[in-house]
Amino acid sequence: MRHNVQSTEPVGPRRLCPKCQRPRVDRSRRQSVGEALQGWLGLDPFRCHACYHRFAARSETAGTVEWKDLWPVPRKRQAQRIARRIPVAGMSVALFPIFLNYLARPHFREDAP
Repeated sequence: MRHNVQSTEPVGPRRLCPKCQRPRVDRSRRQSVGEALQGWLGLDPFRCHACYHRFAARSETAGTVEWKDLWPVPRKRQAQRIARRIPVAGMSVALFPIFLNYLARPHFREDAP
């Protein structure tokens, strides 16, 4: 009898692909509005690595996971980028009429012998 001590297999039943019935299934990203709406119903997208079939199934953690922001740092960086762009945009709006005035002025050049 063989025992694999370092097994990474999850405990409990594995999810099977409904098309090929193989256990090589992993959670996938939501790719459409329909899949996002399915998420509200507790259905998560999965993809079979054997036949590449995508399907939705009830998640094991439905109702047990709290809502939290999964990407707080990128959202914070985005807010910082926007805050930096506001002064630059203001300076551009202020300098543009000055630039137009410079272009509209007649430039006289005296020819020196």
